Amino acid sequence: MGAGGHAKVVMDALLLNGGDIQGVIDPNPLKIGTFLKNIPILQEFPHDVDHSFFHIALGDNLARKRLATPEKTYETIIHPTAFLAGDVEIGAGTFVGAGVIINANVKIGKHVILNTGVIIEHDVVIEDYAHICPGSIITGGCHIGEGVLIGAGSTLIPSVRVGDWSLIGAGSTLLQNIAANIVAVGSPCKPLP
Repeated sequence: MGAGGHAKVVMDALLLNGGDIQGVIDPNPLKIGTFLKNIPILQEFPHDVDHSFFHIALGDNLARKRLATPEKTYETIIHPTAFLAGDVEIGAGTFVGAGVIINANVKIGKHVILNTGVIIEHDVVIEDYAHICPGSIITGGCHIGEGVLIGAGSTLIPSVRVGDWSLIGAGSTLLQNIAANIVAVGSPCKPLP
């Protein structure tokens, strides 16, 4: 589901894992009938197509939450170059990108995006619908709330908590907790007024 830039990355990972993509659903009427990586873009899947597994390939956290329905089965897609410790827990519909490292005792929710080169250290919790952008480092014991967006190249020191639906700007260094529904930027990272 989704035919934008993030969908291309997800499709590559799925194909590298030997997956089969039967179609891409996108609500944009200008995309219907075109192709993404030689896969047809459809408004909805035909009834005769095996569509038992879905993946919402949208970078927008709120859009992923709105589209996720309990009657569908969502595929977790892990790029073959990612490293996951043996005890990592990952929820349905999550995407783990190329070069991602996830260390011991990490719990990741549903429909999370861990983009290219993200490092997640030990004892981290990442709640549903979060998006950790490329090159970010989440050190030990951090807690990332639901729907949080961590911008590219950001670093969180150990045990930092980021509240639900907050946005952390690219290149930020988090030295303190950030409350829910906050936009924060900088190094050190501070909430915008």
